[in-house]
Amino acid sequence: MATYYDIFGQKVQYLSSDPSDVQEGQVWYNSTSNTAKVQSVTAVEAWSSGGNRNNAITSQPGGGGTATDTLSFGGYQPPSNPAPIPSGGTGYSALSESYDGSAWTVTNPLNNGRSGIVAFGASSASSVAANGYADSPGGIFYLNSTEGFDGSTWTNLNNSNTNKEGGTGSGIQNAGFACTGAQPHGAGNEGTANETWDGTCWTTANATTFATQRAGSAGTLGAAVIAGGQIGYPQSYLSTAAEWDGTCWSSATSLPGTRAGMSKTRSPQVAAVMFGGYAGTATPLLRNLNYDGAAWTTGATMARPASDGAGASGDSSGLIAAGGGNYTTTTEEYLGAGVAETKTITTS
Repeated sequence: MATYYDIFGQKVQYLSSDPSDVQEGQVWYNSTSNTAKVQSVTAVEAWSSGGNRNNAITSQPGGGGTATDTLSFGGYQPPSNPAPIPSGGTGYSALSESYDGSAWTVTNPLNNGRSGIVAFGASSASSVAANGYADSPGGIFYLNSTEGFDGSTWTNLNNSNTNKEGGTGSGIQNAGFACTGAQPHGAGNEGTANETWDGTCWTTANATTFATQRAGSAGTLGAAVIAGGQIGYPQSYLSTAAEWDGTCWSSATSLPGTRAGMSKTRSPQVAAVMFGGYAGTATPLLRNLNYDGAAWTTGATMARPASDGAGASGDSSGLIAAGGGNYTTTTEEYLGAGVAETKTITTS
């Protein structure tokens, strides 16, 4: 016999806050925000607008955290609006901002202004910034310094073994890696160096299978993928990819086209999403690339170029694209297909 709930469905709950254990199709009324809400599932992946940053930024700032708990730091600011640089030189930014899924808040700055950063972290309050480059009256220099953020302050940590800029890497606060990059600064000096981070010290690990800088990366300390980037001068743009099992690197399926300047994310290796960047003609690319551990597919379209921007992700379901392009404050949010999300019910 059919029950009341089979025929009419569940009652709409009247709650003072959103429930923590939400089921697909569940509807409730939040008396605090005076809104009716429903838990739905996205049919297709898509990018949408988010809250604007307080400061325009480009040229590989660092990013760590999740789609609703992001930290973006460093990068390069317009020469007309020089950043506060403790030791970096004009334009190389020490600025740090956090994002709660809606609005950006300026936090305490890095100790070393820098661009071309290797960055990772599971949350805004556990982000790591390593390597990069800055300038001084004596010219541009590249860095081996590392800093950690505790939710309030950046603290200088042990230096990496290799100075580099434009490297890539992924992981969390006490289990990450940093590889490739220009060693020393400049096109034509790309390397294959790889190091692991245990939260205290860097340890030299097996080198990558190809040299590159400004590559994309995703995964963990024990299961990661890197792809694309550029090499040489004048630059050649790459489609090459490699996987890492925590010990050794091996060749992986190449990207569907050449691409450099992609944002680094912390998505799982077998569900990686990389976005932004530019092709061999330096043309900005608007569609993200998805990797399932075997093949790459072209994903959703962004509203604006996000080359050399900051990315952050807790998993492949939620990403943030912040800054990048032509000194922008724009933020875009990515939601993967089949991902549960809470929506407010409106009359429109």
